[in-house]
Amino acid sequence: MAHKIALIADLLEEGWPSMDLVADMLEQEFEGAKRKENSDFQLKLVRPKLHRRFSNGNLGVGFRADRLLNRFFDYPQFLRWHRADYDLFHIVDHSYSQLTHELPANRTVVTCHDLDTFRCLWEPNHAGRSRAFVAMTRRILSGLQKAAHVCCDSIATRDELLARGILSPEKMSVVRLGVHPAFLQPPAVATESAVNVMLRATSQTGVCIDLLHVGSVIPRKRIDILLQVVACLQKVERRARLLRVGGKLTESQQALAGRLGVTEAIVTLPSLTAEQLAVV
Repeated sequence: MAHKIALIADLLEEGWPSMDLVADMLEQEFEGAKRKENSDFQLKLVRPKLHRRFSNGNLGVGFRADRLLNRFFDYPQFLRWHRADYDLFHIVDHSYSQLTHELPANRTVVTCHDLDTFRCLWEPNHAGRSRAFVAMTRRILSGLQKAAHVCCDSIATRDELLARGILSPEKMSVVRLGVHPAFLQPPAVATESAVNVMLRATSQTGVCIDLLHVGSVIPRKRIDILLQVVACLQKVERRARLLRVGGKLTESQQALAGRLGVTEAIVTLPSLTAEQLAVV
C-alpha cells in the first residue's frame, strides 16, 4: 500500500515567492526521485485557494482580514476535512505552523527557515505589536513545538531554536535548501542573449564589478546594510554597481542611498525567471 504525503504550501495569493518556490521544488524533486527509485510513496501539493470575503486584490485592510481568516479558520478547516487522507504532513513554511494543531502532530513535520515570525515574543514590549498579534504568534509557535520534527535551513536557525529553549535537539535536523536546476546547467542560447541585451542596456562605461542582490526590500532584509556595503565597495572600485532583483527601494532606502552617494550605482532589474536569473 502506498504511503501518502501532504506537502502543505502557503496560500499562493499571499505572494511569498521564496516559500512558493520551496514547495514547488520539493514537489518536482520528489517526483524525480520517485521515478528513479521506483518508490511507493505518493506526494500531493496541498495549496487551497484563498477564500475572499472582503477583498478583490492583494492590498488593503480587506486583504489583511482575508489573510487572517484563511490562515486561522479556512485552511485549518480544510485540513480537518482531509487529515485522514494522508500518512505524513509536511508544512513547508514555519509561519503556517498553527496548522499543526489541526493535524496528527506525531505525523507532522515543519520546515523552519528563520525565527523572524516569532520576534515579537521576546522583543521589549512586543515591538509595538497588538495583543491579538502576539496571541496569534504564540499559537503559531506552539504549533511548531507540537510537530513531531522540525527541519532547519541552517545551523544558525537550529542553534537559535536551542538557545531560546523552543525545541530540544532530538526534534530538529539541519536540512539545507537545494539549488534550482537552472543554476546547474548551461542556459538556453535565447535566454542568454535576451539577458545580455538587457544588461547592456543598463551598463555604464567601464563597469568592472557587479554586485547582485535578490530579495524584497522589507526591513528584515537589511537593505540599509547592503547599501553600506556598496558604498564601501565603491571606495575600492568607483565603477562598481549594484544589480537588484526584487522591487524598487523604499523612499527611506532611496534617501540612504543618496546620503551614501550610491544612487547612480543602483540598477533595478525587472522580475526574472530562474533561468534568466542564473544568466545574470
